[in-house]
Amino acid sequence: MPNVQMVFDQKSNRYHLNGILSLETVPLIKNRILDVVKSTGEQQLVEFELSRVTRMDSVGLSLMVEITRTAKRSGKELKFYNIQDQVCAIARVSSLEVVLPIYRDAV
Repeated sequence: MPNVQMVFDQKSNRYHLNGILSLETVPLIKNRILDVVKSTGEQQLVEFELSRVTRMDSVGLSLMVEITRTAKRSGKELKFYNIQDQVCAIARVSSLEVVLPIYRDAV
């Protein structure tokens, strides 16, 4: 069975998602991610590092949209970092790149 993990990295102050975001794994981690976005206290910026997400399907992409909506409702600023090019291309084709706060770190 595919696996996905979320780990907070204090050095970067980001939540790192590792593994596969798909139909099989999103239900395993969705509530935990949404709880993080809603319950970050006074912290107004919530950042997710996605460079270690090895595969993402449309369910993973829809999770990103739901995370973005939850952040807006919670008054949080949200940033997704280092999403794989394939996912960025899908977001672009489906006009989600204007909705999703996607960023790249300088290499």
